[in-house]
Amino acid sequence: MFNFADSYVRKYVISKIISDLPEIKVIPGECHYNFQCHHNSAHYGLKNKHNFLTVGFYIDNNYPIIHFLNYINNDFVDNTLGEHTVKYKHYFLKKIHKEDFHEVDNIFGELRKEIRNKLPWHLKLFSKYNC
Repeated sequence: MFNFADSYVRKYVISKIISDLPEIKVIPGECHYNFQCHHNSAHYGLKNKHNFLTVGFYIDNNYPIIHFLNYINNDFVDNTLGEHTVKYKHYFLKKIHKEDFHEVDNIFGELRKEIRNKLPWHLKLFSKYNC
């Protein structure tokens, strides 16, 4: 069921992303299009012995989407959306070091909780929305 307050939460989160995080250029990598960016990036990073991957956001139809990317030769590479990635603006949040590649499920879940915890009380009160 649609909760009207959810749209306010999404708008709030999007405004914080745009104002607080740097926009980055992302180049297409492999296309899996499977809503498992954290697993795709970690697998690719482990397989290719990368030192870190990155996590950030893109905005899809007014929905903020948490998104994991690989970092290869100073480029942010999307091994989930492939060529589809070019239609979105991406924002960088942080690096995930190789020691934590096997913890991407926990990192993803904790980031969702962190975003929710940072919402103003009145948005948390009327919405159950999570990124």
